[in-house]
Amino acid sequence: MIVQWFMTAVQSVFNKVFDIMPAMDPPSWFTGAGVALGNLFSGAASMGVWVPIPLALVVMQVLFMAMMGGAIIKLFRIIASFLTAGGGSAA
Repeated sequence: MIVQWFMTAVQSVFNKVFDIMPAMDPPSWFTGAGVALGNLFSGAASMGVWVPIPLALVVMQVLFMAMMGGAIIKLFRIIASFLTAGGGSAA
């Protein structure tokens, strides 16, 4: 019950802060970045006859996911080291 009350209080504070801020549309360079990136990747995929770009993209995605997985594991280890009241450091 205390945690639920605390979460409700934090949510109400965030809602009040976000209500104060003006609502704006994102800039065009931010929303158009996906289209430009899609054009870049489609152009790179057409070069697959000479260079295995689709394979390189898959390898880059796998490497990115492995790095994110490692970062998440490290984050959990750091949080767990705080829960041991300073008994061990994972940083």
